[in-house]
Amino acid sequence: MSSGFFDAAKERLAPWNAFLHYRILDVEKDLGEQGFGGESYDMIVAANVLHATSLLTATMTNVWKLLKPGGKLILIEETIAAIRRFPFAALPGWWLNQEEERRDGPLISETQWEKLLRDTGFTSLDICLQDYPSDPTHTSSTMLSTAEARQDLGDLGDVLFASSDGREEDPAIAFEHSFRNLAKLRSSGVCPIENAVSQELRSTTCIFIDDPENPFQAAMTEARLDQVKQLLRAKALIWVTGAAPQSSNGPGMSLINSLARSVRSENAATKVVTLHC
Repeated sequence: MSSGFFDAAKERLAPWNAFLHYRILDVEKDLGEQGFGGESYDMIVAANVLHATSLLTATMTNVWKLLKPGGKLILIEETIAAIRRFPFAALPGWWLNQEEERRDGPLISETQWEKLLRDTGFTSLDICLQDYPSDPTHTSSTMLSTAEARQDLGDLGDVLFASSDGREEDPAIAFEHSFRNLAKLRSSGVCPIENAVSQELRSTTCIFIDDPENPFQAAMTEARLDQVKQLLRAKALIWVTGAAPQSSNGPGMSLINSLARSVRSENAATKVVTLHC
């Protein structure tokens, strides 16, 4: 993070300097603390900079926050990772990335950018132009995307998705993806309940996605009851089941409804709702 490029930019853009402001932004940190307001910009142009961050999901979420609804992001990035591995791999900044899919370097493909944009509040790729038309010579892509409006769901705080095991084939994965895209939320995926209850949840809305075939409470143990108690400490708990209470899935699916009613009657300040879908 440096202002070292500003002097050259000011010299080159001297005729327009009366209309320009030069400021440093660490796009991974809190925007407000750096003096940047949300929904403030009609367009952001980012040329070979966004990949040089540790968590692209957090980075792109902050970029989306800066743009007004309908604002445009012009993104210029190297999208053929192997081409740039040497000599940049000798620099410490090449290895800032923390995501598993970027373990060999910070660059990602056009397909990965497309998914990342969708997952962080953008309209995927509106336009994608390559520097050369053929794969053997193509290295860089210029991409255009549009910031979608945030759905007003009230103050959810941080949102954590959890399930009984968090497996990749778990139906919870599909639900989390759909809900995240609908509400334009930032999410790191679905975590097992064991990981969820180990976190500080008082400022977090926890969305627990139950297994429709094996309801969590149908095989209640003391350990599972303790986990449910920990989830109830969250700012709000939304318990999603896979069927309506009167369905043929058996009484196990309805146990959470009884618990939720009891909790609400004993402590009106506890925010817990059940959602059947």
